[in-house]
Amino acid sequence: CAELYEGGIGDPTRAAELYELAYVAVVAQELPAAEKLKLLERVERLSRAVGDPPKLAMTLKRRADLLDPQLARQQLFEAATIEMHGLQDYGAAIATLKRLLELSPNDIAALRALGEACERQQRWSDLAETLERELAALGTTDPARSLQARFKLGVVLDTHLELADEALVQFQAILDVK
Repeated sequence: CAELYEGGIGDPTRAAELYELAYVAVVAQELPAAEKLKLLERVERLSRAVGDPPKLAMTLKRRADLLDPQLARQQLFEAATIEMHGLQDYGAAIATLKRLLELSPNDIAALRALGEACERQQRWSDLAETLERELAALGTTDPARSLQARFKLGVVLDTHLELADEALVQFQAILDVK
């Protein structure tokens, strides 16, 4: 029936809804992951075609549950990008990025995106923790970005968390860079 709406009738929104219903039925019947993926791929394609960002983000996260960690990481990052920039749902983006970081704890792009979402939500302690994680993940690979992250961490510690001594440690580390 969904294929009829997709092709013959030309109603991709209704087709996506029917594929979504089929997905729910497949999950309830505990059918193999391949069946679930096939339906989710169709929902994803149609969600992109009709411009339905909430459904697309949800579908990408569902697909991530069924994929290997590397492919799941890509799906989750795209979902978080949609949530953050398309939907301005920073809370959802934070949850999605935390899920991604469970799969890939040192993913610099995910850590930066998580930092941005935490900042927009004014979740200062989470932002400080994220910046510390980013600094650890960067190591010595990107000195310029490390300085930026360290400075921002110092500002957050001082201005928002009122941890002046810890902020001074960050600022001193910046001055110590040769």
